[in-house]
Amino acid sequence: MTDVCYLVDAPARPHAAVVLEQAAQLAAAGLDVTVATTDDAPQWGGADLPVVRVEDFGGRSLPRADLYVGASVAAGQAAHDTGMGIGAHLVLAPDPEHWRIDFAYRLKTVKLAVDPALVDHVSERSGQPCHVLPAGDGLADAVRALIASEREAWDVRDERLVPGECEGLTEAIHLQHYRLVAPHVAGRRVIDAGCGVGYGSRMLADAGAVSVLSLDYSAAALEYARANFDHAAITWRQADLDMQAFEPSSADVVTCFEVFEHLEEPGPLMARLAGALAADGERVMSTPNGGVCTSPDDPANVHHVREYDVEELWAILSAHFGEVVMRGQRVSDESLIIAEPAPAQDLCFVASCRRPRRRAPVERFTVVAAPDWSRRDLWLPAVAAWTSAFGSSDPVTLELLTADLAEAEAALVAGIADLGLDLEQIADIAVARSSALLRDAADRLADAGGFLALGRDDGRLRRLADSFGVPALDGADAAALAARVHARV
Repeated sequence: MTDVCYLVDAPARPHAAVVLEQAAQLAAAGLDVTVATTDDAPQWGGADLPVVRVEDFGGRSLPRADLYVGASVAAGQAAHDTGMGIGAHLVLAPDPEHWRIDFAYRLKTVKLAVDPALVDHVSERSGQPCHVLPAGDGLADAVRALIASEREAWDVRDERLVPGECEGLTEAIHLQHYRLVAPHVAGRRVIDAGCGVGYGSRMLADAGAVSVLSLDYSAAALEYARANFDHAAITWRQADLDMQAFEPSSADVVTCFEVFEHLEEPGPLMARLAGALAADGERVMSTPNGGVCTSPDDPANVHHVREYDVEELWAILSAHFGEVVMRGQRVSDESLIIAEPAPAQDLCFVASCRRPRRRAPVERFTVVAAPDWSRRDLWLPAVAAWTSAFGSSDPVTLELLTADLAEAEAALVAGIADLGLDLEQIADIAVARSSALLRDAADRLADAGGFLALGRDDGRLRRLADSFGVPALDGADAAALAARVHARV
């Protein structure tokens, strides 16, 4: 990891010279400095600095660094959106007349270089105190001190909101989630899964919750929570949500805000949280809108594993709750609202889940598939591989989803006959009607041992399988299918 990464989107602009001069000064003082640029043939004016060519300044394309310095507002914004580094992102803006700031980073200070006149302007826009780094000989020492102080603060604030230390919209989004739940917790037992620094847990305790079990994996965040948001009703517990077990029916309300996108396999956590709810309990969760924020499988924020569109999220939650109400959170007429989903506009989705499902243990090994039934060349070889690997006595089922049950069953029977197989002697193959593919697939994937890609909406179904920790098998390679399934049975 480099100490400082400068982001230069247009080296020909006058401010690039300021960037390179400052970068060279830091490198000469012993800091590890890298320049990232989107320019195809940058002219550095003789500066001897490591240069990394990137397609853009988003997500995982940037070098890892403690500190990012954007040579323009756009570059600085891109660095902010990645969530990379320890959280200190600077912007060089030598032209105050064209300066604007829409987002300040989540820490309590915005650090600026070059023009002290910007301080009051940025402070006013962001509502946060600002500091100016020295432009001369003291720059290197100031940057070292900045990195050290922010690294210490980042132990608490890494991907967590601290009220009063974030730009206004982000803070409003997070607080609104808890305000939505607070009127419904009086006299009830609450689990706050992924509580961060604890401000939300305190809101729920102040609203009359009889108990709040507040879970987060960060000891530093929980220490901050105890010091700043403690309450007699709150129990703070360090826990990895991927591993945490819950007592059955131990909560009346479960909150899980801005956690879903951080998990490799959110499906199993949803099952455990459903089990923790009383039969008449409610779980409320939120997650970014993957349909508009970013590429769902490659989020701009490097801390996010995967982001989801509204249909995918509803499908995953419906596997564990009998009632799922989806809402969207967005800015409308300069107000932040939570209302019926508007997927093209929503910043986040907020889901209210009731009627937790108690899924029974599964005794059979099931592989789920949603074939494109018009592509016999895809699904019939997979059926052949299945029948050659298993017999009628094996505890395995290949479950094929279809919108037209009669047509699919007829096609399957004809295909098996063409293979010269006896229906009574082959391993179990079931055809199930599906009126809502994602929901029905998720319901089965929650208990399945594998997902078989056979051509119908495979990309989204693979994402669902990943969310449940279910391995995806390649239906186009019959031999590989047989080997992989047989190894898992």
